[in-house]
This record gives sequence, structure tokens and C-alpha cells, in this order.
Amino acid sequence: MTSLLPSVAASLGLLVVSACAQTATVSSVDDPPPPASGRSTSEKPSVAQNRSASENTVCEPSDVSACEEQCKAGNAESCFHASLARLKWADPNVQPSPETQRQGAELAERGCSLGHGKSCAVAASVLGSGEGKSRVAKAHELATRGCELGEAQLCTLSALIESDKLGVTDLPRALASFQRGCELGDAAGCVGAARLYFNPDGPKHDETQAVALASKACEKDPYATPCWTVLQGYLLGADGFPRAPERIADTVLRFCEDGKQGLCTVAGGMARVGEGRKKDLKEARLLFEKGCDDRGSAGCALLGDMLARGEGGEKDVARARQLWDLSCPIDKAGPVAGCFWVAQRYEKGDGVKRDAAKARALYQRMADGMNRLEARLVGQQQALEKLVKDPGKDGDTKRYEERLCRDYGVRSRCLEPVNAK
Repeated sequence: MTSLLPSVAASLGLLVVSACAQTATVSSVDDPPPPASGRSTSEKPSVAQNRSASENTVCEPSDVSACEEQCKAGNAESCFHASLARLKWADPNVQPSPETQRQGAELAERGCSLGHGKSCAVAASVLGSGEGKSRVAKAHELATRGCELGEAQLCTLSALIESDKLGVTDLPRALASFQRGCELGDAAGCVGAARLYFNPDGPKHDETQAVALASKACEKDPYATPCWTVLQGYLLGADGFPRAPERIADTVLRFCEDGKQGLCTVAGGMARVGEGRKKDLKEARLLFEKGCDDRGSAGCALLGDMLARGEGGEKDVARARQLWDLSCPIDKAGPVAGCFWVAQRYEKGDGVKRDAAKARALYQRMADGMNRLEARLVGQQQALEKLVKDPGKDGDTKRYEERLCRDYGVRSRCLEPVNAK
């Protein structure tokens, strides 16, 4: 089974950022951590121990010595602050020594055992990073404890590991962990659970539940990665989702009307070809206009294409070229959404001196660095095909063929056999 979410290491990195960015709180005396059901990292504190810990004053985060003393005395939040200070995560330019990392991890693991969820995230990121089943098992142990303490992202991480990272897949358990993460507010957990419900070979095939969970992933932030995963999934039939653009047509349009410019571009693309809704070239042009900004977005490039063709309104080649130049500046780094059309101009000598090398360089620029929803609209697939047919001086077409296979389902470009299922 393919991985349901990014790698364990990447997930841990996100959790650490979250842990460092948020203010930690001590577990309530009257609301101790729930029973661990035999999966915790170490002995669970009793209510009396929690009460004793809460009577210790939380340290000033900048006072490392005081934080370590308070951690030894049983104050969980002080363990968290002490571990961050030891690991020097406040300064990304400082790399702590292995011994300092070990000390920081021990402090975080103690905070985790005392009932502090964010300490579990820190400990998991250090003790669970690297190769080997033992490290992954440790990350799972800590993530499970953090999930029990109410850390939504740690529930999702636990589910990821249960999906396929321990050598023994436990999909029913993964589904429960994904759902717990979703219930606690982690949109990635909602996506993971939706995928498993969509999967006919999953622990419980239930499309109604899957659709509801997928919708929930977009409620918090339509620009966040989990929501874009859902949108891409339904539009492309990818990432464990069935192809069903009609399920997101109204949602995408609503987000556009709420001022999310990038989703105006997606809505325009759907209206232009009649994907999930009635084909309407005039509306598509208006939606691309809404999605166009002064930074040269994909909306600008696509509006240029419609202007050049005279689709949905009057033809205006001059403005189309201006929009393409804005969305693919030649002499400086910048957006790449318009590079397909600028490259075609150099390839054909359309208003510029013909230059095959420059055209190929522009196709290369747009081969990476774009989200899949926009990439499919602005000619990335055609650019990749051109790069495969014209290897250039290095003659290396492998990465372009892999992209065509993975992102566009062009089976003839797959370097390894693809399961037809």
C-alpha cells in the first residue's frame, strides 16, 4: 500500500514547528490524561502526581537551569521549555551536539510521561528521526501517547505509522487514529480517514463517511495542504480519491467569492472545459480575471490564453502577451505559470526571434515548483512531453518521464510496471 501522508520525518518536522509556535499548557488537576490502553511511552502519572506537578511554578522559558529543576520536580511544561532550550530550536542556525540532543530528548520524554502533549511531539521528532524500525517504533510510541493527551497532529502521525511504516500494517487502528486526529481539529487526519473510507480494500468502505470527512478538511483553511489534497483528489482522481469534480464545484466557487484568488483560477478552469459544472467560456474568463494578480499567477496566464484565442469575449493578443510576460519574466526569477506560452513564442518565432534553447529552458522552468491543480491548467504536461522528446545536452529525461507517469497517469512514460488496479 502506498503511503497515505508525507514521510514520518516530514510529519515530525511539522509537529515540532507547531509545538514551538504555540503556548504550552499544563494538564488540568481535575482533568488528568485519559487511560493509555497499554500503548504509552512510560508510566502514567496518577491524579495525585498531577496535582503535585501542578503545584510547581512553570519556569521562565529563557531560564534553562530553572526549567530543568522544575522538570525534575515534576512540572511537565517546564520539561517542554527545557527541552526546546537544550535543542536550541529557537535558533535554526545552531546545530546541537549529539549529547545535547540526547539531553533535550530526555527532557521532552519526561514532559511527555508527565502528561504534556507537545513534549511528546518534541521527543518524537528527536528520538524517532532517522532510519530503522526501532526509531519508527519509538516515534509511534510517543505519538500514541501525545494523541491520548489530545494532540491532534500526533494522532495523525500515529495513523501514518500504523498505515505502513512499521512493517506490519494495521489499517483499522490507523483509521481510528486518523479519525481521532480529525475530531481534534487536524485536517490532515480528516484526509487520511477519508482515503481509507474511499478505499474498497480498506478496513471499512463507506463513501458517505469519506465525503463528509473530505469536506471537513477544507472547513478550516481552503489554502492549507489537506484541503488542496482533497481538491486535487476529486479533480484528478488522485491521492486515494475517486475522480468526482462535481463534488467540489460549489465549494471552489464559494471560496473564490470569499476572496481566495487561487481558487478562482481553479473554478475558471472547471467552467472553461465543463468539468463538474456546465461549460461557460464567458464565466471562465471572468473567473480567470478574478484569479489574476500583480504577481503573475496562473489566473493571469490562463486569462492570456483565452484573450489570445478570443474565447469568452474579444480577442486581445497584445494584452495576452503582457500577461504571459508577467507570469513568466525572462530575465529574472519569478512566477512560472506563463512559461508554456512564452516558450511557444520562442519556439515558433512568434513576435520574438526564434530561439529553441531559450524555449527549452522555459519548459524546464515550469517542470517543477507548481501545485498540481494549477500545473495541469497551464500546460505543464505538454512541457514535460517536449522535454522528454528533446533531451538536450545532458540527455537525462528520467525525471520528466517519472512526472508524466506519477502526476498525469501517462503509463507509456512509466519506467516501472504500473499496477492496473
